[in-house]
Amino acid sequence: MKTQETYLPVFTGFYGTHFEADETPEIDDINQHRRDKNLPEIEYKDCKFDYKEYHNNVAKQCTNYIEKELKDLNLIDKIEFQALYSPKEYNFSNDAININVHLTDDNIKEIRKILFDNLAEYKQYLINNYTSCSGFISFNPNTLEGWQEITKDFTDYSGKEHYLGSVLEFICSLNEINVENMLDSLTDVYISATNYNELIGE
Repeated sequence: MKTQETYLPVFTGFYGTHFEADETPEIDDINQHRRDKNLPEIEYKDCKFDYKEYHNNVAKQCTNYIEKELKDLNLIDKIEFQALYSPKEYNFSNDAININVHLTDDNIKEIRKILFDNLAEYKQYLINNYTSCSGFISFNPNTLEGWQEITKDFTDYSGKEHYLGSVLEFICSLNEINVENMLDSLTDVYISATNYNELIGE
């Protein structure tokens, strides 16, 4: 069994994405209670939202979704949520979920088989995602040969945190493991105001 640190595939971060918190339902619910009690409506600034709890709940459920999907494909043995990374500024990157992936020898063989069964698509994926262009400098090769050399022909991802996540990202794209289905997997996840009871007049 090998354990590898990497990032969670498919998850696109919170800022400017479908995973971003929507405060409107909570505010609407509070104001409905206030109207029932003949209290004036509140605004966003009146709420104390617990963004940290919301972000962690989403991150953990997204991790569970990817773990189940990849286990069903015999690509991983286990995924553990490690931490949520958020940049100080969102100019060049978005949030990412750091994970530990546990791989058996059979998992590694299956990952490699899928890559070579879909070689043309994988080569194009590398070109699309790792070719430097105006405003983007790639620190990873955009050729199959480059990735083969770094990962010992896709058998060793140790010390190469980005590479396993990227390989799994490609395989997810082949199997309709996508943002839409990830969003659908989220249950009872919503942003809540820590001063809810106070705002509804209780």
